[in-house]
Amino acid sequence: EISSELAGGPRIVWLDCPMSGTVILFGIIIASVGGLSVTQQQHRAFICQQPHTSLMGQRVAMVSCSATADLSELGLTPALERTTHGLRLVPDQKLRYQQLLFFAQKLGPMDPALQVEANKVPGCLSTVYVHATLDGDKINFQGESDSQLTKGLAALLVNGLTGCTNEEIQRVRPEFIQVAGLAQSLTPGRNSGFINMLAKMKQQAAALSASP
Repeated sequence: EISSELAGGPRIVWLDCPMSGTVILFGIIIASVGGLSVTQQQHRAFICQQPHTSLMGQRVAMVSCSATADLSELGLTPALERTTHGLRLVPDQKLRYQQLLFFAQKLGPMDPALQVEANKVPGCLSTVYVHATLDGDKINFQGESDSQLTKGLAALLVNGLTGCTNEEIQRVRPEFIQVAGLAQSLTPGRNSGFINMLAKMKQQAAALSASP
């Protein structure tokens, strides 16, 4: 993590992203990395199509950017790769939003007895529960939320991770939500909640696989 203070401006934070040439950034233009400008985007991983070094340190409007990532770099399971690829082809943010609501409607019910503190996802704006079980070397998941949008995100992960091994689950990188085009439809809080959901499911998968 790199942070800096600009004269007369707010504290700026930007993070190197594992995807080559990509940054996650907050605030205003602060640097040019490999000919790419760090621009005023929030909670998204993007690179600029053109360098804008003359704008360094200035408050600017959003610069035209494009999500860039090879799906093979994201460690996706086959189900998550299919879903991510499909969502990338949806041209409208509203349609992606509606797709999440569709995922929520199709998610199977979760036994209320499993909706306990141990299965609760921390740091979410809505209440979210995920539960994992082991079937041979495969992990199966259930999920539930009191918000339909958040339930759609849970469904995306439940459907995408169920039937996979712990090793496959641990390889999944959360940046795929940006590549799928969903991050732009979500508030920063819900983006953070999604990352926490995936982290909780990875934690559960690892714990099951480590059990004798």
